[in-house]
Order: sequence, then structure tokens, then C-alpha cells
Amino acid sequence: MKEKIKNTRILEKTVRPDKAQMLKQVQHDMEVVQGDMVVQDDMGCFRCGFGALAPDKVFSLLTSHFSQKFGFTLAEVLITLGIIGVVAAMTLPSLIHEYQEQVTVNKVKKFYSLLSQAIQRASVDNGMPDEWNLPPTSAESAKILYEYLKPTLKIAKDCIQGSNENCVPNYNFFRFNMLNGSDRAGYNEAKYGKLVLADGSLFWFRTSSGGGCKDSDAGYNDVCALFWYDTNGSSAPNVLGKDIFVFVLRPYGLFTYDYDDCNMNNPGWGCARYILEHGNMDYLSGK
Repeated sequence: MKEKIKNTRILEKTVRPDKAQMLKQVQHDMEVVQGDMVVQDDMGCFRCGFGALAPDKVFSLLTSHFSQKFGFTLAEVLITLGIIGVVAAMTLPSLIHEYQEQVTVNKVKKFYSLLSQAIQRASVDNGMPDEWNLPPTSAESAKILYEYLKPTLKIAKDCIQGSNENCVPNYNFFRFNMLNGSDRAGYNEAKYGKLVLADGSLFWFRTSSGGGCKDSDAGYNDVCALFWYDTNGSSAPNVLGKDIFVFVLRPYGLFTYDYDDCNMNNPGWGCARYILEHGNMDYLSGK
């Protein structure tokens, strides 16, 4: 028993100096933290978690002591921010482009749905489109077709017989570029009805050149009328397959062009069909 007590006292003498040293180290660390973690309260008094300090003890984040304590320097912070900026500059344009394409896709789908509903309603009240007795392409036939569709369309501006200036200033409805960059010859605007829809998009149309539903066009033999739709109004680019899309009225309802030309090497008449089938505009990137 005496031997055990002796050993215990020896161990106590050995441990106590270590404890004293540990307490000194803790006290030193607290003093350092006290100097580093200074904040200012509403009364202008500088405080920290362990007591009060004078203003001249405020620790600068730019000192080498702070850098050593927290493991990074101002130069390292700036380099990191620079890398983040470069990555953002590389990725943001792509994200914005994808977002804009999705907006266009949604507008094409919405317009197709809206016009389809207008045709269906007119068919319930007046029979199928081949029973509408649509005259050959003219200003008068455009007005007749418009009367069939008007009850369902959400129209902001009606300029069926108005000029381009009266309808949308500085916008040429009938001259635009093809998807492959070629220019499209102008149309006789007097034969077209023109509308501005509630969302700011543009919509123009004409009946078949032969009247009724007997034209051969857009890959069909029974075309009653053609519809053009510009998703973003008078804003650029005004290019077929990018913001301009074409639809076809047949005796059975609304269709897209039956052309497989929606790629950057062709005009792009069939891009409305591509969007409705795929739900994207990947053809713009050659996918």
C-alpha cells in the first residue's frame, strides 16, 4: 500500500508541471483570440468573447498573422475569385442561350395549342376547314379566315388590312432570312392578315392560292391556309427556324410543314415540326 501511495505522488509531480504548462498555453491562446476576434457594438465599444479591448487592438484581416492563423492570404483569395469569374464567364453565355431556346420552344408549343383550339372551335360551329368556303389568297380571304379564328385568339392588335407601319413599326412581316442564311423574297403583304398577340408575338396568315383546301404546299396536297408565327415580335433575329415558324391549315386541323429540312444547311421550314417532336432546338448546334 505504501508503495502505491509513493508511486501516486511521483506521478502527481510528473503531471502537475504539464498541467501548468497546458494552462499557460490555453491562457495565451485566449489572449490571441481576444486580439483577433474584436467587434464593435452599438455604443462604439470594442469587445470580444473574453472581455473588452481598446480600438487600437482591432486586428486587420490583411496582416500576416491572420493569414498564418487561418491558412490563406489576400493573394490566394484574389486568385480564387479570379478563377470563379473565368468559370462564370465561360458557362453563363451557354446557360443564357439554353434558357432562351427553351423560352422559344415553350412559345411554339403554346401557339400551336392556341391556334389548334381556335380551329377546333371554329370547326364545331362551322364545319371542317374545307367547308369554310375560303376564297383564293387576297385581303378579303384573310379577313374571312380571321373571322373564323378570332373568338379564341388572344389578340392585342388587329391590323388585318393595315400596312406594316400601322401594325408593327419598322418590322417587315414578309422578308426574313432562312436558317441557312439565305434571304427570302418579299411577299405581297396585301394578301395577308396580320395580328399582334397578347404576349407580344406576331402572327400573319393567308388562304391558299387556289381557294378552298386544294393547294399543294408544305408537303401536302390539301392545304387550306398558311400561318407564320414570330415568337419575339419585331426583335432579332427574324430567322426561319430561330424565331419564325410556319404552320399549315388542312381539312383535318393544324399541321406543321412536312419537310425534313430543320438544320443549319437548309431553309428550316420544318423546324416547327422538329420542336413539337423533340421539345428542343438542338438543330441549331448541329446535334
